[in-house]
Amino acid sequence: LPADRFPKCVVARGDINSFSAGMDMIRDVVKRTRDTGLDFAQFDVNGRKGTSDGYIDGIMLLTNVDFGGIAFPFAYFNRDDNLNGGTGGPLVVNGIKIGHVAIAGDGDQFVMVHEFGHLLGLTDLYSQSNAYDGLYLSQMGAWYYDEKIPLPDAETRFRLRWSNWHQIQGRQRVKIYPVETSGEIFKIGTGDEYFLVENRGAGEFDKFISQRGLAVFHVNRKIKLKGDEGEFVSRIIDGVNDDPWKPYITLLQADGKFDIERGKSFVDTEDLFGEGSQLKADDSMEVISKTHQVLSSNFSTGLPSGFALNDAHLQSDGSIEVTLDAPESGQCGEQLCAEGDGCQAVSCGPYVEKKTGCATTPSTLGLTAVALLALACFRRLRV
Repeated sequence: LPADRFPKCVVARGDINSFSAGMDMIRDVVKRTRDTGLDFAQFDVNGRKGTSDGYIDGIMLLTNVDFGGIAFPFAYFNRDDNLNGGTGGPLVVNGIKIGHVAIAGDGDQFVMVHEFGHLLGLTDLYSQSNAYDGLYLSQMGAWYYDEKIPLPDAETRFRLRWSNWHQIQGRQRVKIYPVETSGEIFKIGTGDEYFLVENRGAGEFDKFISQRGLAVFHVNRKIKLKGDEGEFVSRIIDGVNDDPWKPYITLLQADGKFDIERGKSFVDTEDLFGEGSQLKADDSMEVISKTHQVLSSNFSTGLPSGFALNDAHLQSDGSIEVTLDAPESGQCGEQLCAEGDGCQAVSCGPYVEKKTGCATTPSTLGLTAVALLALACFRRLRV
């Protein structure tokens, strides 16, 4: 891009129409790339069934000018040439459809990590309200775009089926292996509100974590999530993790101080659950809020969930043994999807230790990690 014409490119948050001129740039970049002889069909390898489906999941564009970052649903807004003799919708090159484009500025590959997440369908998990930072331990949340890239949070990987998912029923003593090598998530609860537990610590990712421990995420999918076509646009304006006391995903903090909700930062030695930590119900059944800051495993309504965490011990191999409690029945029939890897729990009920790779394969996770590393916006400009 001519630097004299783009001295400082800023897209106002939520103002998608202001980016309409950029659509011509995207169209031109794809056209010129096609005209060099590149076969776009070679990038259509992994549809929902693991085979080609006629779509490229996303194009990633690094500009040579200063720019924050944006993941743009090109097909949703395109009303012009589709590069295949048609009008509107996705671009079509070599018979392959391109519906989404991620852009980051001035060669900032760390910004692209976050934007790459949007190409996978992920929503922003940082806070736009300025009341607090949002969700830590997630490249879609409160990450400062440096080389210490965090792994995707447990809910993100669960929804993408990048996990070996164990469903807890009753009381179980389990050994949870480091998530970066095992892909393990332990889930307590069913339906739209539940808890996810995983073992986080420094590895290829999460290098900012000095002391390994259990990350516990409280997920409430009743918070502003809609599946209607185009509804993701409303999340850009009104984020799902904007309210520190009523977010889509909460990182429960072992010290019970609610520092994150009060605008302070994540501290691994205080917030991860480790030796001596415990999580239990709040018998008062009062809703967690600014006026009732009591760490508990209760649902967002204040009602008990049946979840408890006790007696965690770090092992020499990096695994963590812990006792998890869940409701005694009705936990084992839920499925995430109709078919494919990761659609159902690896185990439910009596726990059988199973050291495996992620739900796809270990090599697939490795490729994903490389893609993420090789590929997120300035904090104030992310879309």
